[in-house]
Formats: sequence, C-alpha cells, structure tokens
Amino acid sequence: MLKQPSEFPHPGSTAYVAPHGEQVRIIQTNADGSHLVAHQRHPATRSASDTYRAEPGTIFATQEAAIGKRPRKKRRAA
Repeated sequence: MLKQPSEFPHPGSTAYVAPHGEQVRIIQTNADGSHLVAHQRHPATRSASDTYRAEPGTIFATQEAAIGKRPRKKRRAA
C-alpha cells in the first residue's frame, strides 16, 4: 500500500523534516495533526526504530522549506 507514491502530505508521500531537511516517508496522519514518519534508508538497514512522530509544522514538501532557505530563482539569459 505505501509502495505507491502519493502527494504531500498524504500517507505514502515523501516529506522533509525541519530543521535539517532529512528525507522521510509519511506513514500515518494522526488526529492531532502530527505524522508518523519513517527515515528513507536502504531496505536492508531498515528497522522498526526508524519510525517516529513528527509534530505539526515540522514536515514540509521540499527540503528548501524544511531548512528555511528560499527556492532559487531561475535567471534569464541576456
């Protein structure tokens, strides 16, 4: 079920956690707005301890948003 990608912030989607922008996968959304997430690691090194609860407002759709940087603007050629 979670093998198929979905759109952020639904279960199965990729997200980034503040403040360092580490990549995680959303497993479950709780009633209080928090999320159960798992680290994105190689399948051979995964374990149950790779999951944790991320508080509301700490996960983002892009790595730039998670670490607080603005996305780069594309420059036009002269």
